[in-house]
Amino acid sequence: MQSFDALLHEAEIAHGHLCAGQILGVRMAMLGCERLGVEDPKGADRKRLVTFIEIDRCATDAIAVVTGCRLGKRAIKFRDWGKMAATFVDLTSPLTPQGDTPVFKALRIAALESSKQRARELFPHIENKNEQQMRAYREPA
Repeated sequence: MQSFDALLHEAEIAHGHLCAGQILGVRMAMLGCERLGVEDPKGADRKRLVTFIEIDRCATDAIAVVTGCRLGKRAIKFRDWGKMAATFVDLTSPLTPQGDTPVFKALRIAALESSKQRARELFPHIENKNEQQMRAYREPA
């Protein structure tokens, strides 16, 4: 997996600008891949993931950049539930099948509203909300 900064730069180029949503999307996708053991999502593991994205905002572009999943490749599924969330599904690890339907390992990651408050707490001297959030979301967990 590429570094956070390299992926963030790629996401900025793909999306056209850098914003808090891009940073969150990169973090979410990196965490999803890490937890599922996907080391090379755009290379050797490129057919391993399907991602369900729940919002049509900036984070979606960043998630696509990190995972290599694309709507046109049928590897991104969009569900407009208005949440800053994504579910990463590992297609190579079927678990216990239930009837004819295989069950796969998956991980849902959602950004919490409380993250905005945390950004205000961490950087109260920054007046611009987007700048506050961008700085806070860059901080390692």
